[in-house]
Amino acid sequence: GYSRGSASAAPAAAVPGLLRVVSSSDASAEPFGAALRAARRAKTPLLMRSAARRLPCVAGAWGGGAEDTATALCERAADAPVRAFVSPTGELWLDGGNSPRAVLTSTMSSETTLRGFLDEPAQGLGRHWPRRYLVEPLDAPACSRLAADAKEAGFARLLSSAFGAPCRMHKFFVARGGTRTQLHRDGLDNIFVCAVGRRTFALGDEELPIEEEPGSISAAEAYQRPARAAAALRLEQVTLEAGDALYVPCGCWHEVEAHADQAAPYSCAVNWYFDAELETQVELVTEGET
Repeated sequence: GYSRGSASAAPAAAVPGLLRVVSSSDASAEPFGAALRAARRAKTPLLMRSAARRLPCVAGAWGGGAEDTATALCERAADAPVRAFVSPTGELWLDGGNSPRAVLTSTMSSETTLRGFLDEPAQGLGRHWPRRYLVEPLDAPACSRLAADAKEAGFARLLSSAFGAPCRMHKFFVARGGTRTQLHRDGLDNIFVCAVGRRTFALGDEELPIEEEPGSISAAEAYQRPARAAAALRLEQVTLEAGDALYVPCGCWHEVEAHADQAAPYSCAVNWYFDAELETQVELVTEGET
């Protein structure tokens, strides 16, 4: 497990230039594979601009406008069971914690269908919760068409060249309205692709001693918004556009903001979780989805 300093310790500032960026006009595996393999060895976040632009979910299968995205997702998996996290402000706390000041815990959610999640304010969840968020596995039978939209030969070669093993988990994310997760970390390597809209990541080095308690997923509340304005904590921010892929190493601190406006209220993403290299694997106390 993790054995960092206590949550009350003064954190070191995030390392300047933590994130590496690579781009190419060629979306095949070759321009990105070497960079991704190097990033894995160094445990360094890597942004691969346009690396996933040929995935069907990026190239138009999931739409791009308010009605287009909702219609496209419903056509593919309207009855898929989902757990909708809801928040009046869009601030989400997704690790199942029950802190008194946590904005959202796993109890503030609703079991529904993808169609129910996508209903606009006149109906369903949207009547009371204009800002909502879901993360669900793509290997469920009801999500088979969505899973197919996240497959493309060139991107599959990129993942294979870097990881050499099947992914542990494959998920999709949908945000309605602007949302933001808490600052947290994952116990697996993560390849995250923005499919529709925009997502902004705030990234922090895994060495930052900001955990809630040893082995916890979330950073202590002193380092969550808005309290961290008073802490000497700097995070590196990067915004993903549709087709961008981000490698987030196991243990790297991150929070994710989904952007929305009236013309494009939905933000969609897919990701792949892989086992980290044996020497960098960590055990986290996992109580819910992150």
